[in-house]
Amino acid sequence: MDLLGGVGLDVYAVDLRGYGATPRDATGFLTPDRAVADVAAVLGWMQQDPRRAGRVYVMGLSRGAMIAAMLAQKHPEKMAGIVLLGFGFDPDIRSAPSDPAIKPGRLRNTADNAASDFITPDAYTGPTLSTFVKAALQHDPILVDWKDEAQFNAFSPSRIQVPVLLVHGDRDTQAPVTIGAKLFARFSTPDKWWIILPGADHAAHLEKSAAQLARTVGWFIQRHDTGRS
Repeated sequence: MDLLGGVGLDVYAVDLRGYGATPRDATGFLTPDRAVADVAAVLGWMQQDPRRAGRVYVMGLSRGAMIAAMLAQKHPEKMAGIVLLGFGFDPDIRSAPSDPAIKPGRLRNTADNAASDFITPDAYTGPTLSTFVKAALQHDPILVDWKDEAQFNAFSPSRIQVPVLLVHGDRDTQAPVTIGAKLFARFSTPDKWWIILPGADHAAHLEKSAAQLARTVGWFIQRHDTGRS
């Protein structure tokens, strides 16, 4: 957020239900449709300020990138574009329906789980890793329980018509180049960028590539904007 602010953007972060300071709802689960609706509500709140109307971009990482893509597919009128970081969902793979009798697992977070996105030792620093793990265990001590992930099956890259920036690290095993090529070819919008960050992996936003990532996002957004987005 600091780096994106440094390139001239106003930045807001959203805790989905069960993450950070936002509690779970009564079901104990988070679903893709619930997450999309919640972020859409946040955008509606932001755009009550006429200075932001039509100038909001949505950036998501990993599963958050899928939420951003589904939001763009469902509510293109609410945004000026999307930034998809570490997008590893293959649009040709279908998720199976959830068991309706399943109960929230409420598994405890671990240091190994928190550190799992840091794949390439020379891509990040030791203090960054230790600081992130400490913060993750403090703010997300219990892992979020997702349900009804078959709702992700509604995603189709051919229905994305807003400007899109697809970006991932070249060492990101969770977002391989094969999936990136498939997505990029199928996005309907003619305004699309695909950027691969050398030496970075799934935690590119926290690694040595972070400044390059922020500059790339800034260039993408500010092409059509002489003010602040």
